[in-house]
Amino acid sequence: MKRVSVACAIALQPFMVQSGELTFTPVVDVSTLTYETEHTNTQNKTHNNALLLKPSLATTYKSQLLKAALRVENTTVRQSKDSATLDKEFTDYNFNSRMGLWDQRIQFTVQSNRSHRALFSGDSGVTDPILNAEELSTVQSNNASFSFSPKRPSYLGFSLFARAGESRSQSSPNANSVFNDIDSETYSGTARLYQGREFKSVYWDISNSYQKTKRKGQNDITSESIAGKVGVGLFSDLHLVVVGSDYQNEGLSGGVSDQSLSSTSYGGGLEWRRDSGRFIGITYNKFKHEDRESNYVGFDINWPLSTRSAVQASYDKRFFGDNYNFSLTHNSRSWRTRMGYDKGLTSYSRLQLVPGQPVVLICPQGNAQVTDCYIPDSPSYEPDIDEVRIIIPTVEGELTDEVIVRESAFINLGYDKRKVSIYLNYNYGNIEYLESNSAQRTRSAQLSLTYKMGPRTRLNLQGNYSRSDALTGLSYDQQVRSYKLSLARDLNKQADVTLALRYLDRDAGDSDRSLQDTRLSLDYSYKF
Repeated sequence: MKRVSVACAIALQPFMVQSGELTFTPVVDVSTLTYETEHTNTQNKTHNNALLLKPSLATTYKSQLLKAALRVENTTVRQSKDSATLDKEFTDYNFNSRMGLWDQRIQFTVQSNRSHRALFSGDSGVTDPILNAEELSTVQSNNASFSFSPKRPSYLGFSLFARAGESRSQSSPNANSVFNDIDSETYSGTARLYQGREFKSVYWDISNSYQKTKRKGQNDITSESIAGKVGVGLFSDLHLVVVGSDYQNEGLSGGVSDQSLSSTSYGGGLEWRRDSGRFIGITYNKFKHEDRESNYVGFDINWPLSTRSAVQASYDKRFFGDNYNFSLTHNSRSWRTRMGYDKGLTSYSRLQLVPGQPVVLICPQGNAQVTDCYIPDSPSYEPDIDEVRIIIPTVEGELTDEVIVRESAFINLGYDKRKVSIYLNYNYGNIEYLESNSAQRTRSAQLSLTYKMGPRTRLNLQGNYSRSDALTGLSYDQQVRSYKLSLARDLNKQADVTLALRYLDRDAGDSDRSLQDTRLSLDYSYKF
């Protein structure tokens, strides 16, 4: 089957629009740096100076029918020593578009992204265009989607979501990867059937999902699931409910290929229900996996505690065992709080296509710096076309398209009042690579404190800690600490300057990878 033609979709969309607002924002960032890197095992110190040039162009188009944003950024590095080896140049881009028809009941989206990231998850805070740039991997993803969702149907509601995408990666020869590069296509669809607003004492919610990932050099992966709940009112808000689910996963190679990754569960119970967004249910269920059967008590909670707080929690069983999901949100005038936990079967390609994940940070397109992001009032906040959502938990696995069982938890706190802004985040992740029989545990914490010294001056302190432990199969353990102090000054509406000092320490199980890096930088940014 042919690859997804994102270029065609991008080219055709503007012709369907009559008029709109088109903007161009060129920006030039110039940074001078001096840094010292010490490799712990040899005590060898390297002093160097670098010039970092980042011109970028952000383009947005907004009309009643179509919204689109394109950001292109070129990165050029020139270093005073070993320039033949250390000088780098590459281009990243990000494209988002969203078209709404029939009063937004029908929506089309097209997205394309090209970026450079560390191959190994534990190096995400270490490898950048200056330090270990030779280990950066090129990652590209393209996808297009279609969705249909009626507005408050009277008797029968039906929604449909379909998406197709591709993911590619190219690792540097210097990265010594134990995984193959990603080269895959993923196709997914979800159909949902639910009751309309005229039904008061009876409700149903049944969904069916299908997903297929075609991987070059590996087996294709197919996942299909059906889940449903039907309720009948007994009295007041109390309902009798019947629930059921069936999950089928096929196509794994190596590792657990001889094991069943499918499961079935069904049961019944009671649910206290005010509406589709406020319910508390408990059920008694039978669970089937391979030739084994067991019984368990499950629950499903979705309840706003107040106008500013909401909690969601559920428990059932899957082929990998107990399946808990939890999220808690709280908003006040100054505070934003998010915490959550989930577990599921996925892969890198599929993670690029997951819609509707909890939104924690909203950042400008192409910029994930915490100081430039904000926490939205609601987890369901829809980013503008020139914004991107940074999803927490950010449990970043290795750059491989192996099928994984990913367990993740996070706590996210944000405070913004007058002159002080604080952002604190903690992540925990446990990843099982099913096809290579390997496992990895990651933990990370980030703290950002910004103080507005004046209308144009900001002082920022950042601290980051991450730790990766190879439980089985993988070849390294490491922990990384970094601290950064920066002072930013707006010179005028177009220009600003930032002076920053950063210290980084990587302690790796492989002593050749342990290092300490101290960096002083001066950055000038001009927006035309």
